[in-house]
Amino acid sequence: MEHEYEYNYADIDAYVHRANQMRSEALSQMLTAGWVTCKRLCLQLVQRKKVGAQVVKQSSTRGLAY
Repeated sequence: MEHEYEYNYADIDAYVHRANQMRSEALSQMLTAGWVTCKRLCLQLVQRKKVGAQVVKQSSTRGLAY
């Protein structure tokens, strides 16, 4: 028994194009979210380092340096 199918290549092409577009948008959103998270964490580390440096500086002026 033989089956013949008629493919609508325009529909298939449109489907593949939309799938690629959605994947690209999702990747862009993930990269943006990752960058924002990375930037926020780096800023937090810098702030902690500044606070730590101030504590050490204050301790050393009081004779409590480690």
